[in-house]
Amino acid sequence: MTLPITLIGIDTDPVSRTLTRYALERTRECLDVQEILFFGAEPLHIGERFVRIERFPSIDAYSEFVLKCLWPFIRTDYIMIVHWDGFATRPELWQDRFLDYDYIGAPWIWGDENRRVGNGGFCIRSKKLLLECADVRVRRHPEIEGGGGAEDVVICKLYGAHFESRGLRFAPIEVAREFALEYGDERETFGFHGPWVMPLRLDESVLLKYQSTLLAKLKNAEVKPQVLANCRARGYMRFAAALEAA
Repeated sequence: MTLPITLIGIDTDPVSRTLTRYALERTRECLDVQEILFFGAEPLHIGERFVRIERFPSIDAYSEFVLKCLWPFIRTDYIMIVHWDGFATRPELWQDRFLDYDYIGAPWIWGDENRRVGNGGFCIRSKKLLLECADVRVRRHPEIEGGGGAEDVVICKLYGAHFESRGLRFAPIEVAREFALEYGDERETFGFHGPWVMPLRLDESVLLKYQSTLLAKLKNAEVKPQVLANCRARGYMRFAAALEAA
């Protein structure tokens, strides 16, 4: 059954472009969505609706775009956002109840226990939520420490109570834990977010296929030690050796 979901990729970085294409294709294999929408410099040629945008000069520019600019492009009741390091891998773990909520993403392991859902790198959002975010009173707060400029923190933590007062629903932690993994125990989930999780969810052959892209993204990243540790735990020695040498 085709679900009322627009699968969205947003990537203006030429380095990660090939992995973003893989993330969209892998997720499409897991779920029958209504359409794919890609924002970037050039089309991916995977049957997507393409919108050309300029390269984001900063992560703040990306957050502003996602928070304020998506809604006019959406023709479905829901969107699913994926990234090169966050997408679906286990189609058998999809649950229709994920669409009972206006926002669902991997739970965070920090902050208020009642505001831990969740990460926006791989998530589902309703169009109702996108329209509420367009309200001029909803804005990013980069002056607030702890991620006040990040669009997912803005939606879930800073304005979560406001959105709930407007009748929107955030998935409870126990449901979000079945949707995606970011941190915590290595449980089975529909999808994941975070490059450190990639060795836990992907075969080494996939990591090796996209090795040049992954090395470029990870060689100077703070999460490199976590990625290496998970590669070694899975016995992915070829990729671990390449990453360590990068």
